[in-house]
Amino acid sequence: MILILLSFLIAVLPVSPDPKLKNINLVIEHSIKAQINTTGSLGYTDTLKFKYKDSISATSLTDGLDVDRDQVYVVVPTDLIGNTFSDPSTSSYKRTIYLKSTKEDYKIGVICDYKESIEVSLGYNGLAGGSNDEDDFFSIIKDLDDFKDLDNSIKVCILFPKR
Repeated sequence: MILILLSFLIAVLPVSPDPKLKNINLVIEHSIKAQINTTGSLGYTDTLKFKYKDSISATSLTDGLDVDRDQVYVVVPTDLIGNTFSDPSTSSYKRTIYLKSTKEDYKIGVICDYKESIEVSLGYNGLAGGSNDEDDFFSIIKDLDDFKDLDNSIKVCILFPKR
């Protein structure tokens, strides 16, 4: 009887992915699932070890989610563009690639909110409205065509690496 109950619990309880056992995109996908339901709240993945050519891609991240790739943006702080991560502007902020030949640890920040409220949420979390427009995540995405085309009641998610 206990064995049957234990088998049932293992089958139905959600399991948080262990970043040491899962690939980076699975861990980020799990974080998006959590953050999409906590509107305006900033969350971080556990520390992930990036290796050469690992990528963060809105297309692969949204395959198993109730979020379209046009609702997910990948932003990289300016001090990490070029030497550490590729410039996501070349893919309309949908993808970045880790460029270093040495492995390094990063967390991925995830914040989701309705389009009409994302600027306020970013500002509240220190990611918009600062003195440096290059690292003002809202200034970066607000003029993108696919962002402008979204209805204000649609949720959007912004992902970014953090040391």
